[in-house]
Amino acid sequence: METTLRRVIAESGRVLEQTAYRDSNAEMLDFTLVSSDLYSWEETGAPEQQRLLFKKVVTVADFQMLTNVLPELRALDYKKRDSYPYFVAGLENIRAAIDEGRKIGIKGGPCIFSVHEVLVDVALKDGDKQTFDYSTGKMYQQNATLDVEASLGDFVRAHASDVVGITFRDQKQDVTPQEYANLLYAFQVASAVHAALLVIPLPDMSYKKYLAAILKYVDEGMRERVMHDFEAVLYRVTDLFLARIQELSREYPDVNFRVLHDRDREFCQFFYEKRAPYIERGRVLHALTAIPEKVEPIKDYISMQGLPYYLDGITEIIEVDSMDETDSYRKSKKAHKGLFNLDCILFPELLCANKSTTIYNAVLKDKGYGDYGLVR
Repeated sequence: METTLRRVIAESGRVLEQTAYRDSNAEMLDFTLVSSDLYSWEETGAPEQQRLLFKKVVTVADFQMLTNVLPELRALDYKKRDSYPYFVAGLENIRAAIDEGRKIGIKGGPCIFSVHEVLVDVALKDGDKQTFDYSTGKMYQQNATLDVEASLGDFVRAHASDVVGITFRDQKQDVTPQEYANLLYAFQVASAVHAALLVIPLPDMSYKKYLAAILKYVDEGMRERVMHDFEAVLYRVTDLFLARIQELSREYPDVNFRVLHDRDREFCQFFYEKRAPYIERGRVLHALTAIPEKVEPIKDYISMQGLPYYLDGITEIIEVDSMDETDSYRKSKKAHKGLFNLDCILFPELLCANKSTTIYNAVLKDKGYGDYGLVR
């Protein structure tokens, strides 16, 4: 769904001037949001003090609302800083941690593939070949991923005995402005609040787990060949991000950071061992997903927020990420309940050059590879 906060407010039956957003700037109120329509109002306080909730998990705020609680964030200087709607939780926790001199940890960073970038061709004995988008898992067409009924996992499971080849088309040219923004914002927030540690997970290990779950239906020889080919794609892409992270680390030398990725096997093993008591529980696992190949990746996505705690015992953690991670944030908070305060500052997904599609969903020519002036 494409909407704006101005539209959400009007469609809820409220008058803008009688809400907490009456003094918000027009750019923020008219910022195009591509999201579900799960908006509601806070239930406490007078109507003119109430703010919108997204998925009943995070509060919608403008930049002034953020800095009223955390004036430290005035140090942020990226483009559109004052024009974004922010999706936040736990700002008062962060304020208290700063005032009390307690350590703050940050978890941030992007997905490493987006739509149209990595395609999967599955060939069958009868000569049929179907193509899937790796990011969506759905059957692929150039300008859309239309077939919601057929997923890569479903197709391989149904035709496992007839699959003769699985190959990849790596079309990712560089880090997109959206992906770069996710890195930049994490570094800037970490610097602004003097975080003790920023952890950036590059989820290539999660992408491998998704494929491994699908490949278990084909013979072992094919599994090994396909995974070897996929790693070549995956590690090339991961290296693009590692290079950008190193650039940002030189720009923000005050930020202490760690990167989690598949080739740092020691760090990955540490991560799996430390998260096990909180994630490998029936109550948590039962609530993850009904899609078999997504179970292991989702376990990663809802435990990566705990890395500052696992590494250094930090009990005030801010997730700096995209609003698309609201569900992962909610599930992680529930899984780690009582261990640490998990707060968040989530940003909207950015539109591509055509001004109607998010960069994540844009076709290759509209992704703006390397054009980081859009967000700097």
